[in-house]
Amino acid sequence: DRILENFKISVTSLNKFLKCRLAFYFENLLRVPMGRNSYLGFGNAIHYAMEQFFADINRSSPRSYGQVAKLTGFFEKGMEKYKSHFTDAEYGDLMKYGSDTLTQYYDVYSKEWLNVPEYFIEYDIKQTEYNGVPISGKLDRVNIYNGYVTVTDYKTGTIEKEKTNSYREDKKNQIGGDYWRQIMFYRLLLDGDKRNNWNMREGIISGMEKDKQSGKFKQAIIPVTAEDLEFVGNQLTEAYREIKNHKFTPGCGEENCRWCNFVSRNMPPTLPVGTPETEEADQEPVFEPGI
Repeated sequence: DRILENFKISVTSLNKFLKCRLAFYFENLLRVPMGRNSYLGFGNAIHYAMEQFFADINRSSPRSYGQVAKLTGFFEKGMEKYKSHFTDAEYGDLMKYGSDTLTQYYDVYSKEWLNVPEYFIEYDIKQTEYNGVPISGKLDRVNIYNGYVTVTDYKTGTIEKEKTNSYREDKKNQIGGDYWRQIMFYRLLLDGDKRNNWNMREGIISGMEKDKQSGKFKQAIIPVTAEDLEFVGNQLTEAYREIKNHKFTPGCGEENCRWCNFVSRNMPPTLPVGTPETEEADQEPVFEPGI
């Protein structure tokens, strides 16, 4: 109760809760320490480079973007900043890979960057609310146009189609993909933000690494619709209600889930790690942290 007293939902925590309640409990509430890794460090360095480069565009007069060496230079600073995430071998390999990848990304997209009149970089919404639910988040890049905005989010790794699918296209779980939900969540954040009266039309998931199959950078443009906003809003309010009521089971039950495996090996057998086919929703056990 003390932890949840001032709890605010981010899109990362919402996605985690919808995927596996046990993972949400251990990682987002108990905050079990997790080891640093090269994947996280590389992603942070890429984000740092893009943040600094677009901030530089905003500062330029006359308005212009720098040479690619400036972008890769920011990336090198980012790698140094997050150096503790890497072994020496990883650091050298990813430094070269990241510089080469950003150079190719620059060649593909840089000509479009001055088409946007203004950028807000790392736009931080520390707290607003949706239907009484406290929410927060930080947007990589808000692109300001005349009368509307779009939001760009950078992704390292593969942009899988199922992550950008709406709930209507989600044939497996009917809850929608994480990236699709992220864009709707950003619209809910901006609608609740009192600093600017922005109309967010769409979100852009921008892949920062080339797709292994096509050999090209992927971008997913996700339009914002009233129907999708309502669906994600309902997911948000229901998840918040369940969290406040301490309903952290069942877990996802997936074979490779560290927390479902941890619970099944170390906690009472009455504590479910997956959703039994015969279990009714109103009979769902409650995960009591004192167990």
